[in-house]
Amino acid sequence: TSITSRVTAVRIKAVQTARHAALRPGDPLQNLEAYRALAAIIMLCGYCFQYEASINNSLYTNPLLQVLFLNIQNIVALFFVLAGVIGFLPFVRAIAQRQKLYSTVTFLLRRAIRLMPAYYVTILLMWSLHFNGQPYQWHDLLEHLTFTQIFDRKDIFQTIEPSWVFAVEIWFYLLLACLVPLIHVICTIFLAKTNRISILCSISIAFIAGGLLYKLWLLKTGYGPTVNPVLFYTFPRLDNFGTGMLLAIVIVATEKQKRHLFLAWLLALAGIVTTVVTYFVSASYTNVIQNLLFCQTMWNIIAVFLCLAVIVGTNKYRVSTKKSRFKQIIQHSALISYGIFIWYNPLFTWFGDYFISSSILIFSGGLLLFIMLTIGAASLTYWLIEYPISFLGYLFTYEGELSQRYVESR
Repeated sequence: TSITSRVTAVRIKAVQTARHAALRPGDPLQNLEAYRALAAIIMLCGYCFQYEASINNSLYTNPLLQVLFLNIQNIVALFFVLAGVIGFLPFVRAIAQRQKLYSTVTFLLRRAIRLMPAYYVTILLMWSLHFNGQPYQWHDLLEHLTFTQIFDRKDIFQTIEPSWVFAVEIWFYLLLACLVPLIHVICTIFLAKTNRISILCSISIAFIAGGLLYKLWLLKTGYGPTVNPVLFYTFPRLDNFGTGMLLAIVIVATEKQKRHLFLAWLLALAGIVTTVVTYFVSASYTNVIQNLLFCQTMWNIIAVFLCLAVIVGTNKYRVSTKKSRFKQIIQHSALISYGIFIWYNPLFTWFGDYFISSSILIFSGGLLLFIMLTIGAASLTYWLIEYPISFLGYLFTYEGELSQRYVESR
């Protein structure tokens, strides 16, 4: 190979590295994604408790315990906050560094590669197992495959109940892909980085304000989860996404700053205290709509504290090449987080009856075994399906085109 072709290859590699700087997930992102696995396990516990308690009322011996497990499902707000962070982060990096717009095609393809494998596997499996030739079942399958079940009040919770969360996240990514080109054009007009960041913050705050105003409208009109689950569960998530977008801006703004462990511990403590306060205050709301909207809003605040604790406590300068056991657990939890969330409902449909018990101690032991079973299923799905499919993301460049496998020599 000639020297000229080698120099050309190095030059192209350097350009690609600079362009892909906006794509680097950064150190905090992997730790943040581990929150999704934790939230999924907590929701799993709440789901199991509600089902078991509906059969065996002796588990409702403590009214405060009942309030805890009934409202614990609102931790799903953390999912949407993380979606806002992950979705907005590459665009924020590109805008902050005045780079070319990160291709929305590449963005959507990579998010689809991350989200859809586990989703489609479980949806097709559960649908085929319950299929008995009814015409409405084909309609239900079509809605779930196109993520439109969230617009149907009858089918929003069919096949797999938590699947609506995936659909809401997908539609947010589509909305973001439509808005980002305009945002990029507006922001690149300004030379000062502070002005571009201010515009991004204003857009994020607009999302938050829209979600809060929608919640107030729900409270005023009295639309509850049983009246219209579409209006109650889908559209009020704008403030969660806006919060995540704001956190993505914080990540970019603090990338070259030192970590603050003391501040991270304070933020984590603030998140725990806010969780406890939410727990006790929610018990005073007897109205179902008020209770759910209050918990949704408070979990948004809790998510801010928890995510900021990870962001400011991450070492952005020195990264150890040797992974500790704890880091490996965090990394694996982040990778299988979607699998945990989508698998716990089908697995409980098959094995839930084996965990019914009048004793809270036996129920806790069975719950622990069920968590391990769900983690095993999610891990198996990741290594057999999600991991091989993830390599498809490398086929596309920063501009959304197919990557060149070889550098042409001149």
